[in-house]
Amino acid sequence: MTGAAGFVGRRLVARLVAAGHEVAGLVHGTGRPALDPDGEGTGWQAVMGDLLIPRDYEPALEGVDTVIHAAAATGKATPEHHWRVNVEGTAHLLDAARRHNVRRVVHVSSIAVRFRHTKRYPYAQAKQEAERLVLASGLDTVVLRPTIIVGPGAPVLQALERLARLPIIPVFGDGRAKVQPVFVEDAVGAMVAAAETDRRWTAPLDLGGPERLTIEAFLRAIARARGHVRRRTVHLPLSLVIPPLIVGEAVAFRFMPLTVGQLATFRCDGIGDLPPDFPPDAVPRTGVAQMLERSIADE
Repeated sequence: MTGAAGFVGRRLVARLVAAGHEVAGLVHGTGRPALDPDGEGTGWQAVMGDLLIPRDYEPALEGVDTVIHAAAATGKATPEHHWRVNVEGTAHLLDAARRHNVRRVVHVSSIAVRFRHTKRYPYAQAKQEAERLVLASGLDTVVLRPTIIVGPGAPVLQALERLARLPIIPVFGDGRAKVQPVFVEDAVGAMVAAAETDRRWTAPLDLGGPERLTIEAFLRAIARARGHVRRRTVHLPLSLVIPPLIVGEAVAFRFMPLTVGQLATFRCDGIGDLPPDFPPDAVPRTGVAQMLERSIADE
């Protein structure tokens, strides 16, 4: 699997090993601190390398049955970086998987590919193209589109927490965009099930939790989980927020706290459920209050 030292990847490796699978996990140099001092995982083979350099990891593909592709560039990064990692890196991995007769590829995409506003969202654009490559690869593939993944140290949750901790919570836009957070352990369980099952799906599968709520309600839930029961919200019109962000991205991108693309969560619904024929014991069941309680308590 790729992205083995990431927020999702670390938990995914542990689940696979616990299920009795032999795992080789690709770890970028920046992920080394997540491993033990010797650079090895516990019960799995850590392959240090770069997704863009197949020779780093091709030897580990020999005899591999299934590849779970969880590595990705996320957050605030240049369009070039998103494209290089998420598109070119995926293309290299698919080529290597074909050369080594890999049976199945499970591609971890994002619900962001379904957003209406992706013009200034290079992450979503790159993920859209990566999905196209995976589905056209000729391999047995499963594409999963997780919604907001919540868990201890979850990057998106940390960003939303910074807003929820403020004396008055800023909400970009009208706050009505719907979200469907999924607990990280549930998401990992679905990824493992997608790798283990013989079922085939020709279309991408949305992976969300059991509850849907507005982004404003989710921010309030985060505040409550932090003990801030009476936090007020203030709505910031997107017509006033987006223009200065566009200018800022053009002249001082590296210093911007967020980008226009990252506001997509406040502008677009990010919801979706697994299909009825997905393994039932792997369908996410952790509710919003419980996932926030477990995420915050474990930090």
